[in-house]
Amino acid sequence: MGLIDQIKNMFVPKEIKGINVELQELKKINANEDKKYTPEQIKESIQRYNAIKQKYNEIEAEYKKLIKNEPDEKKKEDLKTILDVKERTLADAAMYASCILKFPKDENRWKYTFDEAMAKVDFVNSYSQEKKSEIASDVNNIVNKIKNNTQNQDLRFHSTPIHNAIRILESKSITSSEDRYDGYHASTDGYGRISVVQPKDLDFSISFWFDLYKPFYPCGAIFVLEPQKDGDFPDVKQMNSVDFASHPEQLKAIITTPDNIEILQTKMREVGLNPFLVQTFKCFYEQNKVKEPRQVLTPEMEREREEAEKAKYIDQDKILEEAKRDTEIKLNIASIKDLEASRDDEGII
Repeated sequence: MGLIDQIKNMFVPKEIKGINVELQELKKINANEDKKYTPEQIKESIQRYNAIKQKYNEIEAEYKKLIKNEPDEKKKEDLKTILDVKERTLADAAMYASCILKFPKDENRWKYTFDEAMAKVDFVNSYSQEKKSEIASDVNNIVNKIKNNTQNQDLRFHSTPIHNAIRILESKSITSSEDRYDGYHASTDGYGRISVVQPKDLDFSISFWFDLYKPFYPCGAIFVLEPQKDGDFPDVKQMNSVDFASHPEQLKAIITTPDNIEILQTKMREVGLNPFLVQTFKCFYEQNKVKEPRQVLTPEMEREREEAEKAKYIDQDKILEEAKRDTEIKLNIASIKDLEASRDDEGII
């Protein structure tokens, strides 16, 4: 089938409100009436379009299946909300796909945003703003402890959304957008470098990249990394890109919320990494907090401790002796009283 025939047969779902406009626009662009685009550009655009179509069909089929078997009205509302958010995300993907062709100077930027939108669709959930606020409260409490009480201050933390965490594990590497999208600068990372923070700045990293407060979406993941001694010190805000295939020892942990543990551990097993590195915030804190130092006693301190122990036992002996003596006195007094009472009964004065 030629390109023109493929364009004519493009699927535009009638029932979608948000995505319909963007898909119609993309279809118009792919028609290439003014011949602005090369056949290769149009081919890639159609591939992106078909990816959106396939994803839409998948979420529609899943929704119909779930809604059919769900008797609870509240859960039905949640399912409809999830579907709406997914459709809006796909509409964004369609818009970004059209921008790839319309704005060639920013092509890599729009490729990046298209890939991000497509990756997010699978992780949309029913978490309301209220639910995310509850999660945020729990996370912030333990993060403050991690900030102020972590043994190894040389550790570096790289926060990222959950969909990007999956991509990192699939590639077994953490790289910058400049490396992956031919120079597009999506963050403070540069070629061959990634953004990181020390334990004391963990809350800063979380606030930007962890999706802690974002509704309808799970929280992200934090990769805990060991910097390379030869290239990553003394810089505390960036470090070299990490390749877990070559240097698995650099990955010390992945911190996330309880609802993400299973999916991340499953992905770790698939790629041959240790799944038990995936931990909750509380687990990471307990394993890495500063332990209270054990006191080492000098000979003089040891003698003082022994003398104090002896004095304690001596005092206890005195107390017992006095209690025994008091008991004997009370018994003697009682005996005398009994004797006097007996004499009174016998008429002896």
